[in-house]
Amino acid sequence: MAAIYKEYKCKTMLRMHKYVDNWFWESGSVSPYRACEHGCNYCDGRSKKYHASEDFDNIIHVKINSQEILRKELDRLFPKQKTLTDFGMKTEGGIIKVKPVIAISSGISDAYQPAERKYKLTRGILKLFLEYEVPTFVMTKSDLVLRDLDLLKKINDTTWSNVSFSLSCVDKKITAEFEPIAATPKRRLDAMKKIADCGILTGIIFMPVLPYISDSKKQLEETIKASRKKGAKYILAASMTMRDLQAERFYETLKIHYPELVEKYKVLYRKGYEPDGKYLKDLYQKIKILCKENDIQNYIPRYIPDMKLSKNLEVSTMLFLCAYFLSLDGERYRAEAFRRLAQTIEDMDEKIEDIYGQGRLGGIKGIGKNTKELIEEFLETGKCGYLDELRG
Repeated sequence: MAAIYKEYKCKTMLRMHKYVDNWFWESGSVSPYRACEHGCNYCDGRSKKYHASEDFDNIIHVKINSQEILRKELDRLFPKQKTLTDFGMKTEGGIIKVKPVIAISSGISDAYQPAERKYKLTRGILKLFLEYEVPTFVMTKSDLVLRDLDLLKKINDTTWSNVSFSLSCVDKKITAEFEPIAATPKRRLDAMKKIADCGILTGIIFMPVLPYISDSKKQLEETIKASRKKGAKYILAASMTMRDLQAERFYETLKIHYPELVEKYKVLYRKGYEPDGKYLKDLYQKIKILCKENDIQNYIPRYIPDMKLSKNLEVSTMLFLCAYFLSLDGERYRAEAFRRLAQTIEDMDEKIEDIYGQGRLGGIKGIGKNTKELIEEFLETGKCGYLDELRG
């Protein structure tokens, strides 16, 4: 069945976050399409919480005025006079501190799905990002992204760009079962190699790792090694959620290809939409070890420009990474405390080196004895032993 494209005029495009995303380092996102023609059989985009479409795979909503709306929003976010913005960005000396990384599309709608060949809305967004010098993050399953390599290179030369390829495994049989419309793993990895050769940061969003299907040590290592060989600088992994309509679609697929696993899945997801905590912890530990053995980072390196408050960003990044690894270990409450402190430091107008030099670190909102010591260690040595320990 051919997809139906429903054109409409959107009222907004840019969605800014309350906190920096410490997985992808984005502070906001734009998506020119709603729903996704790739129609992967595990995609959580068809969950009710996202209200994506009455027929997620086959009815694609196209925001035909996306560039017009986005230009207005970028004008407000990065005004010509460099004043405080509608989005509450801090300034120093009348100059915006640092432009936030903006993601094109999201985990539930691929910016390079087949509709993009016709509408070229993503290319139009990249042109705007180049004009406004916006640090850019793209995640896709499609090698169509190579069409826009010229713009991505220019953005990278001006600020920063990062292109991530979503991959559940490199096994052609498995991906044909669960991702029948998406580009093959080989095409994605070949595209990644071309992007890496241009000096653009690239890597793998290893999501979802399918329990009992693509999660053996051998399969994980095959994906990690194949990615590294093609220029990946990082592997960011997560398992699969199972929500309402998403779960219905996945179980339908599972009954066809792996009927013997249906009961195992029901046990694994008996507590909710995520797998059992022990399973998750064991999975992340395996991936952490394999990434270390294969000399590839298990997190995305952050864009930190050279500017007056760079040290603030370095410290907040250290804390955000602590939060990231704590969350992978199931320490969500501790992770949230680190994340809040990281954002507080991110938003400060004053140099953290000056605050430290004047003995005022203890006055920062949300800081405790342990986190104060971590920050002091980082400012004095450029390292954080606790973060190294969490990384493994």
